[in-house]
Amino acid sequence: MTSLAANIPLLRLPSTTPSKTPSQRSSGSASTSTALRSSLLPPNPSRSDPRLGQAHCQRIPGYTNWQEIYDFTFDALYVADAVPGSDDTPIGTEADLVAELQDVELERDYALQSKAIEKEHLADHALSIGKARTRQEILGNIAAPYTAANPMPPALALLFRKIRYTYKLRECLLGQVGYYKGSLELAADMDDDFEYHMYLIQMQLRRPDRLHKFKAPKAMAYYTTNATSLLPWNNQFTFSYGYDELGPQQMPIFGINHIERKLVEVLHLDADGKKWRGLCTLLNWDPHDPAFVGELNRIKTELVSAETASGAGLPGATGHFLGGNLTLSDCGFRELTLPRIITITSCDETKRKAFYTLFLGLTWSNRPLRKEVSPFAKEYQARTKRSLREGTAIDYDLAHLKDNDVKDPRIAADRPALLTLNLVHFYPQVVGRKANFILTPETAGADYRRKLQRLSEAQLDELFSNIGAYPRTASFADKVNAVVNQAVEAALDWQNRAVENHRPIYTGTSGHMLSYSRIFLSNMDPQGCANANHPTLEQLRLTLLAALIGFNRLHTYDECMVASHGLTHGEVTLEYTDRVGYRDIINSTDSFIRNKVGKPLLRAMIAIGKQFIANFEEHQAALNPPLPHPGPLVAQWFNDTTGRVFA
Repeated sequence: MTSLAANIPLLRLPSTTPSKTPSQRSSGSASTSTALRSSLLPPNPSRSDPRLGQAHCQRIPGYTNWQEIYDFTFDALYVADAVPGSDDTPIGTEADLVAELQDVELERDYALQSKAIEKEHLADHALSIGKARTRQEILGNIAAPYTAANPMPPALALLFRKIRYTYKLRECLLGQVGYYKGSLELAADMDDDFEYHMYLIQMQLRRPDRLHKFKAPKAMAYYTTNATSLLPWNNQFTFSYGYDELGPQQMPIFGINHIERKLVEVLHLDADGKKWRGLCTLLNWDPHDPAFVGELNRIKTELVSAETASGAGLPGATGHFLGGNLTLSDCGFRELTLPRIITITSCDETKRKAFYTLFLGLTWSNRPLRKEVSPFAKEYQARTKRSLREGTAIDYDLAHLKDNDVKDPRIAADRPALLTLNLVHFYPQVVGRKANFILTPETAGADYRRKLQRLSEAQLDELFSNIGAYPRTASFADKVNAVVNQAVEAALDWQNRAVENHRPIYTGTSGHMLSYSRIFLSNMDPQGCANANHPTLEQLRLTLLAALIGFNRLHTYDECMVASHGLTHGEVTLEYTDRVGYRDIINSTDSFIRNKVGKPLLRAMIAIGKQFIANFEEHQAALNPPLPHPGPLVAQWFNDTTGRVFA
């Protein structure tokens, strides 16, 4: 394979040195995924690997560490250019945008000070993050009057996006956890840690000048795809939603219950009323309204802890709510309910962030869906046990889920099932760690269509200008239909193949794999690429794979490999040919990958299979009813995924 003419952060595989900061990462869900992570992360690589790549990272225009990014969020507000140091796009400054408020009270609340005072405030991180959040909310008043039929003037839109996204970037850096994820390693300047480099790249992608200049469905740049890609065109289609993104009719009952119980907990412990006043301010509620106060009193007196409820034998709806089965609406609440709050915050991202991460204290590592409470996971486990008992291959397909009313197992038997595919239109993850809600492609397609219809025809044409199959001469409606249909078909193909081939689903096909690759490939380093040991394009994919499934466990192997298929640089095009197993690594034409990763992966899979058989034989006598020996199934699994004989 030819050498990769691009900047990548590592010349070899990443270090396995544990993070030096507390982490909330959880173990993976499948033994093969664990084996793959182990093979991607060899036991004693040189710890200098990340540093070797630092020079490559620095060649990507922008910044090279946390402090430089933070300084950027200050300097960008005071230059008229798109970013400090450029002179080709005079957009405007923060002061220019504040003048657009044209409201004395809003300008007073915005409280823009002199540059010297603002610089002093920048050093106080608690004050700075508070100002970033407040100012984003105030700036929302500028966008409020505009609609798809009455769009914001282009010059104002550029300025608005520049200033608001600069503050988003600052909030991301200072928050480090929660809504924007974040990296403790980046904040601590731990440049010998692989994750430091991955988040540095992510922050470079968040620069305002690297966002689309219009409200595209996905605002991040570097999402372009080519004709051989397996993804929706330019990866603008989203079918993986976080809990903060769902509408009031899309959130499943156990998700609503999980978040509402957190809401009850926060308000129940709010002895001085500070949280209550903050919530009312956030949602523009009157804290003294009798209807709201009455429900607040019910929360403080009736809705005690689940343990107390169990001990007291609380009957009726209250006991079922605390037991995880009902929602506050089922208990007679009309104001303090999650669907009502979702409706209020649905069009205001700043309010959603404040509610979920500041008021409730929920982070991405504390999602309401886990595999043990997913009815789909329960069905999968039942079928797996039946397979082991009968000695037959696991038959797991979407047709079974589509044809049956799958109930939340925690809903009482005498209650009508609320969780059906026809009602909420999503698949919670089947296996895996903690993940987003995976919408059905058809449902996500309807959302996608609405987003595309908010664009002008010129914007739509620009968004897909690189796509050869895009119907440029068709009507606007036909263009939208073509884009949506292609996205839904691509998503359906991936989801069906993933489930049929027993591939875990976490959060959907990996946009990170695509965007990280693109930013590397767009910043070429001819001198570095001339080195004999410069990584190949396939090694770039493997490096990113190690980061996404090894460190963050943000995606699965299948989700990353699907996203990488069709990535082309020079005369090299990556392919994902084995949708069932791991032959793309085991049989790679790249000797480094084949020997340093493929062979350890095979050894790890053999060890897992033998340990599974040993555990079965150890407890076989105690099994009632008895189960057939799993040896043939293990051998079949190994042969299916590697093409080799298990021995």
